[in-house]
Amino acid sequence: ANELLALSKTEELSHITIKGFMGMSTNTEDQSQVEKEFKGLNDFYKSKKLEYPEIEILSMGMSGDYELAIANGSNMVRIGSTLFGARNY
Repeated sequence: ANELLALSKTEELSHITIKGFMGMSTNTEDQSQVEKEFKGLNDFYKSKKLEYPEIEILSMGMSGDYELAIANGSNMVRIGSTLFGARNY
């Protein structure tokens, strides 16, 4: 419900346009859980896109799960650690 309020509030802001959604799955080895979460976000994305056609991006997936994310509708992935290596803090 809060995400719907946030979307409706942006209509009052003439210089703000929501272009998409970003989501991450639970940090788990259970691939069926990850897939379930990606499918749920994709369902949310598709339903909101009907109401807000300017929404074009569904960003899901990182270096460890991007293939599963793409298979479940992601059109933007974040693969920084694959490209640049793990962070060293």
